[in-house]
Amino acid sequence: MLNELFARNNDEGREKVIGGIHFREFKKQGFIEIVFCAIHPDEQYRGYGTAVMTQLKSYAREEKIWYLITYADDGAVDYFKRQGFTKDLD
Repeated sequence: MLNELFARNNDEGREKVIGGIHFREFKKQGFIEIVFCAIHPDEQYRGYGTAVMTQLKSYAREEKIWYLITYADDGAVDYFKRQGFTKDLD
């Protein structure tokens, strides 16, 4: 099952999507794979990425899924580190 969460910005009275996270649940295996995570470059470093990641972490806890995994490109490694991701599973 592929799910998605979106970040939205209310700009001049109209709502627009500025990014989101798409993820796939593997409940039997106990993890969620983050397939795609992006925020529009003009909207980065304003907390939107943190907001959608917080929503995803909350959803995972509700579903009793304790691991989130992803394959991050070089430009996203720092973002995922700031979100608490590591290269190793504990």
